[in-house]
Amino acid sequence: MKCVREDLVSQTVNLHYLYDGNNIVRVIIKKQELMIPTILILKSLCDTPDINIFNRIVRGNSNNSKLRDCVEVFIAEGKKFGFQQQKQYLEYIGNRVRELLGFANNQDITDEDIGIVFIREYICVHLDKNADKFNILCLMIEKLYLLAFGEIKPDNLDSPLNHEILLSGHLYLMVLRERLEDMQNLLKMRITKNLTKTSELSKIKDLNYMKKLIDSQVSIGKKMDYFLATGNLISRSGLDLKQVNGYSIVAEKLNNLRYISHFRSVHRGQFFTEMKTTTPRKLLPESWGFFCPVHTPDGSPCGLLNHITSGCHIIATPQTYNSDTIERTLAMIGMTPNSNDLNLHFSNNSYPVILDGKLVGFIDDELVVNFIAGLRKFKVHGLNNVPKTTEIGFIPKSKYSNALQYSGLFIFTCLARLTRQVKNLTLNELEYIGPLEQIYLEIACLPEDIRSDTTHQEIDPIKMLSFVASLTPFCDYNQSPRNMYQCQMAKQTMGTPFFNYPYRIDNKIYRILCPQFPLVSTKTAEEYGFEKYPSGTNAVVAVLSYTGYDMEDGMIINKSAYGKT
Repeated sequence: MKCVREDLVSQTVNLHYLYDGNNIVRVIIKKQELMIPTILILKSLCDTPDINIFNRIVRGNSNNSKLRDCVEVFIAEGKKFGFQQQKQYLEYIGNRVRELLGFANNQDITDEDIGIVFIREYICVHLDKNADKFNILCLMIEKLYLLAFGEIKPDNLDSPLNHEILLSGHLYLMVLRERLEDMQNLLKMRITKNLTKTSELSKIKDLNYMKKLIDSQVSIGKKMDYFLATGNLISRSGLDLKQVNGYSIVAEKLNNLRYISHFRSVHRGQFFTEMKTTTPRKLLPESWGFFCPVHTPDGSPCGLLNHITSGCHIIATPQTYNSDTIERTLAMIGMTPNSNDLNLHFSNNSYPVILDGKLVGFIDDELVVNFIAGLRKFKVHGLNNVPKTTEIGFIPKSKYSNALQYSGLFIFTCLARLTRQVKNLTLNELEYIGPLEQIYLEIACLPEDIRSDTTHQEIDPIKMLSFVASLTPFCDYNQSPRNMYQCQMAKQTMGTPFFNYPYRIDNKIYRILCPQFPLVSTKTAEEYGFEKYPSGTNAVVAVLSYTGYDMEDGMIINKSAYGKT
């Protein structure tokens, strides 16, 4: 589970199933792996009896003997340590991570305090309260066991429904935050060292002394300039990312289409370019409407460097809402809050409701359809502080064994998500949906596709293509590779990159002086004002089939043209 705080700091928590039925937590601290028995984490979060942990994980699956046996082994692991109180578990963890967290030489901080810091900074960092961390970890353990027993399918790591977009502004802030922290730590070390000298004590309150210390550090601005210029990430923590370089590219302005495409492209990551398998490059059905099926380069980045569609929006502005208000709204329309009616919590006849990675309650099987309909109405009309871009990912229970994902109601209102608009046929209004939500909806493409069970309809089929791909006339009469090639050629032709020529200081630009209007245009070209930035000239292609074999590409050449070979 990738946990992201409001300040965009992320920390991934991994649960590993062991062959004896136990499970452990793996976290990365300063690029070092740390394995901890999960029962230690649960016991350090809440002072709760073992029966409560058992009920939380088994949760109505009491007929599942495998699950019961594994949870008993899991709880018995905690007995080996011989601890009785939450404080003892915190002290044990704190003692083990003291050196990793940088407190080896600081004996003023107790092991318990270090344990509290570890829980706060590395375990489910998106949640503030220990009780919430405890609840979501129990749910993760239940899902892990069901996956190990083959009762649910594993999540597809290559599917957009499990992805968020790393936006450039968010990455910049993450790097800047770590640079500031590094500078503070260095200043702290220098001041601590100087305090041991009697002659330096009087200078501590002198502003010039502090200014001199700060000036002696390497400028943060220079570090950020280096990051932007090279795209190389120098980080002590790794920022929970999989690569250390390739984070910046030059925004070329060969023509306007090339420049725009830089800002609408999504790269899966350099880590995947070296993989032998082609699985991450596949275009999955869940990508419909979010990633363009045409606009991707050929060669090594094929399928890894995608472009978002013309109808796709990425949530980049924080929502002005209060999560407590949304929880009250959910309770008002039928959800049982997490603190009430424990019988429903431990029942198999309910769905867990997870709001932005927090278990907020449960909804009864019989109420879930009406509950989602009411929530969707609030979302479409923006009522009760439910944002219009909320993603309501309802994964129903399957009638068949090991057929679907882990069932539940997953609600997302956070940043960096992919969304797009479709028409809600029930409410006759436009609605934002996300990739996880989309695969469980019945969406018609055209009016003639509408059936009795259809819930939504596409606004315009052309919105499945990116801006550049939708400029190709008669693209449905082309071979599919031709459409891919055209997207690259459109970005390589000489064109009109900008109009402020007299005021620019570029060393070299390409500028077409006699552009031509295309013989055939598309609706997208008019919508986006493509004619204001003309590029290229018309070319007529002739195909000759004299002996039954035709030329791949033939071109009619001006008869007055003269060439010498």
